[in-house]
Amino acid sequence: MTDDPLPEIYVPKTPAWMVVFADLLSLLLTFFVLVFSMNSVQVEDWKAVVQTLSDRLNPNRVLMQQERYEGHEQNAVDLPLSESLEYLNTVIEEKLAGDPVLGQARVRLLDDRLAISIPSDLLFKTGSAEIADDDVYKAVSELAAMLSRLENRIAIIGYTDPSPVSGTQYTTHWELSIDRALAIARILAGSGYDQPIATFGYGGTRFGDLLKDLPVELQSRLSRRVDIVVRETEREQ
Repeated sequence: MTDDPLPEIYVPKTPAWMVVFADLLSLLLTFFVLVFSMNSVQVEDWKAVVQTLSDRLNPNRVLMQQERYEGHEQNAVDLPLSESLEYLNTVIEEKLAGDPVLGQARVRLLDDRLAISIPSDLLFKTGSAEIADDDVYKAVSELAAMLSRLENRIAIIGYTDPSPVSGTQYTTHWELSIDRALAIARILAGSGYDQPIATFGYGGTRFGDLLKDLPVELQSRLSRRVDIVVRETEREQ
């Protein structure tokens, strides 16, 4: 009796081109690993790329260039970070009460924000976004020094009255209101507030939002104002 031969096991042969292709991929992978290991990532360049992408993807964020205003001494106020709006309302009202420029500002505590409303005639030359004088720089700079210690988000909003535009370099109220908001944001940025500042210009479109029980003269004056708005939410890190 003879043993039956073992059946042959069929093993498919790998095409020669696949072996060459696999070798090529291995060489390419080795090459890229070698190139990467020979180069170090430049941190500053990387930060610049990230910042550019962030600005492009968040068009509503206005990052102001810092401009230091020399000659204005800033009085620091000891504030803990990310304070509640109720506490800030009390502190800011007390600070502004004795200020010769901002003493006429109104501090309003709303649902999710604190609005510091400053009449434009206290800040700017008539019909212009040009700061009135050095006292304004000093007053806003000292307020900015206090706000810079907070973690709350901040926005600057410019308003005008709805009357027809005349006698100025501006053709629309919107242009004037946004330029005034930017002017105040620049002072904040130059006085220590180093976070992005959202700026808006509403022109004369929000005149109807003013309280109807205010005297007509006060309504007219407050319609031409800049609001520094402190949000309840924390700013981005």
